[in-house]
Amino acid sequence: MRGHLGFTLEMSLKDCYERIMRLDPDLEIDSFDVAEEVCRIRQFWKPESVRVVLLAESHAYTRQQDFVNSWQIPRTVHHGKFVRFVYCLANGESSLVPSIHRNPGTSQFWKILFSCLNQVSSSEDFGPILRSTPTQERIANKIELLSGLKQAGIWLIDASIVGINRLKDPNARRRVLEYCESYTIPILQGLKPSLEHVIII
Repeated sequence: MRGHLGFTLEMSLKDCYERIMRLDPDLEIDSFDVAEEVCRIRQFWKPESVRVVLLAESHAYTRQQDFVNSWQIPRTVHHGKFVRFVYCLANGESSLVPSIHRNPGTSQFWKILFSCLNQVSSSEDFGPILRSTPTQERIANKIELLSGLKQAGIWLIDASIVGINRLKDPNARRRVLEYCESYTIPILQGLKPSLEHVIII
């Protein structure tokens, strides 16, 4: 099966990354190590049977000096390197990576994930996963939410394997997304027959 760019619609994460780099070695995108860590964390939260895919554009660009920071939640299996990705529990949680100067997180994505399992009537309903809730309780609520999404068959996938929010040239963003089709489309196809919905966010 071939995409509109002419190459086979199936490749490894490494092959996809190398194709992107050949497009322009000076693109301001993450290192391959960052892309690999994002993939690892995403796979951890993949449901056994995926019913609903939330398809986003990409995680946020992660600088190498931020990525070298490791994090771990005591008495849990949750750990890794810091990446600016909603599935990374250290993203937005300064207590887990105190040496990172700017770590605002992605509250908008947490609200989307929260809305998948909870009825929301006002902004106050998002309180359990926002800064209005004490840190340890908030992190525990986030883990509970991600576990609930996994159990419900809801999985977040990005169209791009690298963070493209720093790319100012819209043509470069488009080309990266096109190149990533060879990696992401087979993933989506592999979720059949359980996959019921793909929701673009």
